[in-house]
Amino acid sequence: MRRLMTLLLGMVLAGLAARAGVAAEPVAGGAARPTIQQLFDQAQAAAVRGDVAAAVAGYEAIERRLGEKARPATLALVRGRRGVLLNDLRRSEEAEPLLRYALANMAGDDPSLASDRIDVAMALGILDERTFDYVAALRSYRLAEAAATRPESKRAIWAAQARVTMFDDPAAALALVDKALAVPAGGDAKAAAQMDALYRNLKGRVLLNARQFAAARVELEAAVKALGGLTLQLDLADVSARSDAAIAALLAGNQEAARRYMAYTGAGTQRDVLPPPIDGDNAPLCDADAGLLPDTVGVVELSIRDDGSVGGAAPIYASRNGPAALAFARAVSGWTWKPEEAAKIKPFFRSAMRIEIRCSLATDRPSVTDLLKPAVAAWQATHPSPTLLENRVALPVGEWMALTRQAQAAALAEKAPAQVVAYLSIREASLLAFGTTGRAAWRRQVPVLAAAAARAPIAQDPQARAAVLLVQADVLMALRDYRVAQPVLEAAVAGPGLDPHDPLMVGALLRLATTKAQLGDLAAARAAYRQSGLTAQQCALVDAVPALTASNASSNDFPQEALRWGFEGWTKTEFDVTAGGRTANVRTLYAYPPFVFSPASVAIQSGARYTQSYRPEGGLGCGGSQQRLRFGLPYK
Repeated sequence: MRRLMTLLLGMVLAGLAARAGVAAEPVAGGAARPTIQQLFDQAQAAAVRGDVAAAVAGYEAIERRLGEKARPATLALVRGRRGVLLNDLRRSEEAEPLLRYALANMAGDDPSLASDRIDVAMALGILDERTFDYVAALRSYRLAEAAATRPESKRAIWAAQARVTMFDDPAAALALVDKALAVPAGGDAKAAAQMDALYRNLKGRVLLNARQFAAARVELEAAVKALGGLTLQLDLADVSARSDAAIAALLAGNQEAARRYMAYTGAGTQRDVLPPPIDGDNAPLCDADAGLLPDTVGVVELSIRDDGSVGGAAPIYASRNGPAALAFARAVSGWTWKPEEAAKIKPFFRSAMRIEIRCSLATDRPSVTDLLKPAVAAWQATHPSPTLLENRVALPVGEWMALTRQAQAAALAEKAPAQVVAYLSIREASLLAFGTTGRAAWRRQVPVLAAAAARAPIAQDPQARAAVLLVQADVLMALRDYRVAQPVLEAAVAGPGLDPHDPLMVGALLRLATTKAQLGDLAAARAAYRQSGLTAQQCALVDAVPALTASNASSNDFPQEALRWGFEGWTKTEFDVTAGGRTANVRTLYAYPPFVFSPASVAIQSGARYTQSYRPEGGLGCGGSQQRLRFGLPYK
């Protein structure tokens, strides 16, 4: 098919050159200017030898020579070919308009353009898959099917259609895969067997999402065997089949087989295991109307670039049909790792990592600094300075401190709003304790925050001053210094100019109620809570985040099966904290590797204890708290 497309495109361009009277045109110095046909031959040669960038440049040169006055059908051929190559390079923004132009200007009733239409439609489908628009992807794949006549072409197209329908309609996806499997694979016996194994792998994944776990296990174990079995040599096809077989075995109730298959993928067992992400590691919010329920669990496969960002994410499994699978993949696509930590993982393993994930029940409660960010964003829009709102660049703490202090000096010199200065002061204090443990490290923040609250321009702005005082109180409460925290919170509440309904005022009163209760003054605690205006069942927008006081974790919590197979990994749990500091409703939000450490993390977090908060009648101190846990082997 690709050869036919090449020949057709070559003939079209050669004919165009002949009609235009273009042979070899002389240029300065007597050298002949290449003809359009020669440019095409060079671009095609570059594509054949794998130099995609050179091929793209070649087709771009051809388009410049043709000019905008060229026939749309001719431009469609050139742009379509360039768009396909750009899509292979993942330069989607450049590829998309070229591909859409090509598809719109290729006559659907011209059989000589069938190969071109298939290539362009398939490229558009892949592009839509990458952006999680599976409806558009299916539409593109159906256009490809309409242009296809050869069985082997239809086989690949049916597989693509199954891939984007399995989460919404697994029965339809299963019928498509069965049609594809009914088409004999071409090539020699070994190549045909490997191709059939890939299609059986896809069928097994479809069966997983149809919740036919026993049948899925049969298909996936057959795929693993056809690809060479459980050996120490593996490629991405092996990783995919073994990972899927592990999920099928686990869901079918055979944990031993699941751990064996997972161990042979290398997930969680490499010398340098994938660390937790440093930023953006959010899960989608639970939404019953969107099919995202608390018990819905998914598995997402992702690749990680050298700079620590996610190169691509795709759903593998979701326990409930509907939009949950794509919501999980979309959330993971925004995660970030430190570049130096990502670089420790071999590129092969980074190209196919898998994450277990669930939706979050956390309410949208902004932190104290979140309330200052609009003022910071407005300031940065007109005053260039180091990036302040996002910490996506993995710089050493010392460099972040230097940038923060540089921005602070500039903000003060240029008379920035007090909320901008407050934000920078809070960041400076937090960096003093970043990545450290122990009371002394945390206590270093207190004098920095106290000085900032008393200094202009923060002292003259009610919200800026209250924000700094609340962060100072949070540090003291985490250190359980309630007696020292009390006057700080009283100063925040008594400060002039702060609206009684301001989230910062409500947050200060809640903290003050907790502090009073801890010091034994329950009457004052009830009064402060009543002044906040909240009922016993309500949570404040700016409530204090409970601080861990005891984890009760030990080496005995490390799962024995994970120890035996040499797994390491991490999880993030989500839970509520009662007013008495105990955890409730603990659930795993995400985990790596999938399904290995989730039960252990729930058990550990169920025994954890947190700082107490005052609530009338002992109600919950606001739910949706989250905590990361790392599981490492002691002998590494």
